[in-house]
Amino acid sequence: MNKNTTIIERRKELIEVSKMAKAMRAAEEIDGTINYMLLNYIYKTENANEFKTFEEWQKEGFGVRKGAKAFVAWGKPREKKTDRGDVVKYYPITYLFSDLQVYKRKREIGVKEAGIKYENFVGEIKVSYKRHSSPVRTRVNGASQVNEVLREVWNDDLDYRESFYVLAMNNQCDILGYAELFKGGVSSTIVDERMVFQLLLNVNATGFIVAHNHPSGTLRPSNPDRELTKKLSACGKLFNIGLMDHLILAGDSYYSFAENGEI
Repeated sequence: MNKNTTIIERRKELIEVSKMAKAMRAAEEIDGTINYMLLNYIYKTENANEFKTFEEWQKEGFGVRKGAKAFVAWGKPREKKTDRGDVVKYYPITYLFSDLQVYKRKREIGVKEAGIKYENFVGEIKVSYKRHSSPVRTRVNGASQVNEVLREVWNDDLDYRESFYVLAMNNQCDILGYAELFKGGVSSTIVDERMVFQLLLNVNATGFIVAHNHPSGTLRPSNPDRELTKKLSACGKLFNIGLMDHLILAGDSYYSFAENGEI
């Protein structure tokens, strides 16, 4: 029996089990047994190990994948009285998601006012502070290490559209946090310097690193890139917040303004 034939047979089997469940439910003879039959079938064919409600997965730090559909499990029929005194039957419904349908979410850590708390991770600077599921370097020494951090936190559209990131730093070259401040199109993005320094002042940064990507794959800085770098460096001096580097990411490589003597 080839793979396609096996899939067709399993689908037929699942349809038959579902029909049986519906018939038993219509005849008001259903109990939990048929649900377990259905779930056990799914275990066998889909390699799922756990089924839990959304609330149970949520408590453990998981979210449901986009587009994932719940398996419906119903219990024994129950009775309840309406406001008019009528007795009606209903079936308690539970929506279950398998471990194949969920993903590990980033853990949230509370923030007190403008201060942020960090501990062997780099967090995304927002109203809340988030810990990544895998630790990210916090202390960096040179552009190559900054490049590693950026690729850890960058969204999946690095080769698709331009984005502009800011890393807030302290005197010990620790990364206090990062933020994706601006998102543009295929070939450009608009940067508002005021928002950059609003973020840096809020977290008491003493230095910062900026980065953007070139979806085209070229690492050569444009004239606007150089002008922006000069402007951010000049603004930083006014607030005593030094611009430490500006990186351009393209493909698997990067260009560092600091390494090339342009800062």
